[in-house]
Amino acid sequence: MASTTSGNLIHVKASGLMCSFCTMSVEKALGRVPGVNSVQVNLVHGIILVDADRKRVSEQDVTRKVEELGYTVVATEAQQYSTDEALFATIKKRGVLGVSLALADTLFDPLNLFGVPDHVRTVVSGLVAAVVLLWIGYPILRKTLMAVGQRVINANVLLSSGAWGAFAVGVGHLIAPAAWPNFFPVATWLMGLHLFFGALKLGTRKRAAESVRRLLSLQAQEARVVRGGAEVEVPVAEVRPGETIVIRPGERVPLDGIIRDGASSFDMSAVTGESAPAYRETGGEVVGGTMNLDGFVRVEVTRPASEGFVAQVVKLMRQIEERKPPIQLLMDRLMNYYGPVVYVLAVLAFFGWLVYSRDVSRAALVAISVVILGYPCALGLTTPLILAIGGGHGIARGLLVRAGEFFQALAETDVVVFDKTGTLTYGRPTVTEVIP
Repeated sequence: MASTTSGNLIHVKASGLMCSFCTMSVEKALGRVPGVNSVQVNLVHGIILVDADRKRVSEQDVTRKVEELGYTVVATEAQQYSTDEALFATIKKRGVLGVSLALADTLFDPLNLFGVPDHVRTVVSGLVAAVVLLWIGYPILRKTLMAVGQRVINANVLLSSGAWGAFAVGVGHLIAPAAWPNFFPVATWLMGLHLFFGALKLGTRKRAAESVRRLLSLQAQEARVVRGGAEVEVPVAEVRPGETIVIRPGERVPLDGIIRDGASSFDMSAVTGESAPAYRETGGEVVGGTMNLDGFVRVEVTRPASEGFVAQVVKLMRQIEERKPPIQLLMDRLMNYYGPVVYVLAVLAFFGWLVYSRDVSRAALVAISVVILGYPCALGLTTPLILAIGGGHGIARGLLVRAGEFFQALAETDVVVFDKTGTLTYGRPTVTEVIP
């Protein structure tokens, strides 16, 4: 099953989310389902939380609705990571190919470096545009049709409107060259750049999630548990509090606990930032994710993996995106109205220019230009990823931030007060002076 539930809450992992327009699309589509109370989407980690009446809405309903928008629902974080990697590679290849064809078409048609007649250039340019829009841009076309079917206006819909509108103008140029310009190269560039920047967006989102993945890598996947007098290797999720685990030198501590037998030094730098090893003996506490350096110890588990130190830190990091600051809430509200407003402005521009110039072709070109200039992905990508990347850099430097709203508050901060000496350290010793 690709989702889990807690009370009325349905939790789904999805791949393919690129910007706030993607999250808006999911929130709108799921919000229209009868029985759904609220929807919250974490862009960086691809997490969808749905508060719903379980008698009317099931996990399968949520999964089907998300997949109808063209996104992939996955069961585990590892599967989500591999799916995102495959999508990133596919979009990157298509983006590079689309931009390459657009560049070649620019040299062939608008610049006319080869001195080819206009009609021939137009036909070749049209064929290139058709290949880019229908074949290379097929993933975008598919998601566009899915979004329209769900009555959602997102970035793909806006982009496709502009690209196919430009293609239609190019067809008009084939039929009546004097009345319409050749916009085939515009259509090719629009789709090529959309795919290329889509790869950049996925790469940026992937880097923003790397901090959490690095933390999760500190968590050992298996633990050596003493059961029935024998040591048994089991997944950490199956180890219960009160059980005894065995940790040998050079192994990572799988779970939080208390040493019941033995003593050792532990590398706590991943937890405390201190480079000096910490010595622990019987009765001392050890933390999951740290490294056992030189001793054999038996540890009584005090917390399950889901409540351990690493899990709590990951939870805090994810709260940075889940607890949206005022600027993010404002951006989300803007995204809800952005697409319809662009189309309204395009219609107004069309009729305004039609009244002013009495020229249908010019009015149509202005309307298409408004849609093209309304391309919104940078607007919808910047805010959530800035919060995620900022939180990730903070974690890498030993700084935990409980919510993204504190980043916004820092812009208005004049004085920072630290509560004790030694709070600010590099976490490693350095040579400050050499005395002969």
